[in-house]
Amino acid sequence: MERESQYTISSVKTALKVLKLFDSAHKSMTLTENTERADMRKGTMVRVLTTQEEEGFVRYDEISKRYSLGMSIYVLSSNAFQFISVVEAAGLTPAILYLGIWTVFWSSRRRLRRSDCQGH
Repeated sequence: MERESQYTISSVKTALKVLKLFDSAHKSMTLTENTERADMRKGTMVRVLTTQEEEGFVRYDEISKRYSLGMSIYVLSSNAFQFISVVEAAGLTPAILYLGIWTVFWSSRRRLRRSDCQGH
C-alpha cells in the first residue's frame, strides 16, 4: 500500500481518483460502474460524485443515469493550456528537442544534395 505524505488530503485524492476514471473508453458511467472501477463503497462514491456535480466537475444525466465530465474540467484544462507551452505539454526536454531539430535539419540537407545530383 502506498504511504501518504503528511501534506496530502485523502478526500481530495479520492475526488481526483474518481475524475481520473473517465477516459476515452469510459466517457460516461453509471454509479455502479464508477464504484466498481474505483473499488470504492457506493456511499462514498455518491458523496464524491454529488460534490463534483455541484461544482460542475461531473454532470449527471437523469435519463441515462450516467455521469460524465462536466464543464469545470474543460475550463480548467483550457486555462492550463494557456500557461503551458507546447514543449512542456508534450513532455519534451531540451535534449530531445535538439535531437528532433538536428534530425530534421540533416535529413533535409541530404534530400537537397540528392536533388542537386539528380539535376546534373
